[in-house]
Amino acid sequence: TDYLLSLLRCTTLWPPSEKQRKGVSASRYLTLRKHHPPEQDELWNLCKNLIVSFIPDAIYNALAITSAFKGSPHVDNHDTTFQHVIALGDFTGGYLCCESDDGGAQVLEVDVNCKFARI
Repeated sequence: TDYLLSLLRCTTLWPPSEKQRKGVSASRYLTLRKHHPPEQDELWNLCKNLIVSFIPDAIYNALAITSAFKGSPHVDNHDTTFQHVIALGDFTGGYLCCESDDGGAQVLEVDVNCKFARI
């Protein structure tokens, strides 16, 4: 994870802020797709190796890589399988909040600060 984090800190792959995903609170937001341009190969492969080291049978076709992300309640309508999450860097916090039931009566805080989660 150290090399992945250092690559993310110095990469020029981050899109300009006006081209980042609308409605998301993050200082940077990059979407990598399974079929991506060659300049994204190293980043895709590092992320893939990290994911399969925890979940060898993980299925995914895109990655959302963010910096200083602050989420809000939402439903990911296009997701059809698990979310794989890890938060890297020098910061405190790093919680992913998710509903524990259909009614949203209880919210769980999942600590993902330098920890891998599958939800």
